[in-house]
Amino acid sequence: MVMQWVIDDREAATAAKAADSRRKLFDEATAQGWTIPDDITRPEPTRQTMLDFASLFARYDAKVLYIPYRLLSAHVYPSAKGAEAYVDRETLELHNHADKPARPDLVLVAICLLQAAQAIDGLTD
Repeated sequence: MVMQWVIDDREAATAAKAADSRRKLFDEATAQGWTIPDDITRPEPTRQTMLDFASLFARYDAKVLYIPYRLLSAHVYPSAKGAEAYVDRETLELHNHADKPARPDLVLVAICLLQAAQAIDGLTD
């Protein structure tokens, strides 16, 4: 969805994404007590609100796919679901490797990589 947004409205999408990333970095650095140079300021939120994935799915007439997307994302992005393979629920001990079978997660990662490859392939045409 983001790739389609960039294709359709490159300037607005990249400006919104860049400002959002700088704003999050600024807020995190401030929260952790880093000294921010005076010439670095916090970007204000842009009027472009398409960074909200639900809105992107609605914009591209794919709203019905949003819930499956969220379910898949829980397995491949840092989330409580993805973290379960690395934590012993009884002792809360953290492992630096998946302590439980992770094959379903690997399949989902492969699906995402294939989808990304198809999207990039379409852009290079």
